[in-house]
Amino acid sequence: MKIKRLRNRLSFIKKVNEVDENGVANVANEELFSCWCEVSKPTIKEFKNNTMVVENQGLNKSKDTKVFVIRSKQKREINTNMLVLFKGIEYGIDEIQPDDQYEELTLLKVSVTK
Repeated sequence: MKIKRLRNRLSFIKKVNEVDENGVANVANEELFSCWCEVSKPTIKEFKNNTMVVENQGLNKSKDTKVFVIRSKQKREINTNMLVLFKGIEYGIDEIQPDDQYEELTLLKVSVTK
């Protein structure tokens, strides 16, 4: 495993309901834990498959999906109910692909939540 490639930091979060002192209910992010990651570069085929035409503008824009590479052994078990916070953007976990052979790295396929 090349640890030096894990240069970015991401956080795993969940949404929690809170009530402030005025009795107003708010939804807040609670950080579960954070870890180092590598942002995988998409192949040309993946890039073409994720490209869509923006309506009324004729511009090609890529869907905001990413693949993060993280260490397999984390503080908590990762599941698809968690959200990922990376550079201020929230992503939902679409797919988790563990490395069953060497148990070193896990791939997380994520997309922007709306």
